[in-house]
Amino acid sequence: MAIDGNIWLLYSDGRLLKFFGGQGRSFVWQGLPGELSAPAAVVVPIEGDRLYVADAGNGRIIEATKEGVFLRQFRTREGGIIRNLRSLYLDEAGSMFYVLTQDQLYKIDIPAPASPPADAAETTAP
Repeated sequence: MAIDGNIWLLYSDGRLLKFFGGQGRSFVWQGLPGELSAPAAVVVPIEGDRLYVADAGNGRIIEATKEGVFLRQFRTREGGIIRNLRSLYLDEAGSMFYVLTQDQLYKIDIPAPASPPADAAETTAP
């Protein structure tokens, strides 16, 4: 569960529900590669439009918009760290995750999002 003005509930079957004013809405993923497997935690910062889901079964942390658009995923060289995840904390100021496993606490730096080259032109499909 995470709270940012809304209440976000993550179920073990991968469903994510967003509640506001007593009304629940299913979260619909857009562009997510694969399915969630054993999701373990959801983190929703109060500021901004991002959310993070720890997909323990697939050894990744997913970054998406609060509207459901997949942005990127994070994996560690040692995939077992996320697979054994018990809790996830986001330190936005420090740009890092703290991952708690059964017997360890890990710090994972969040890489800056890739940006297009300065000389890249915006194109529109016909």
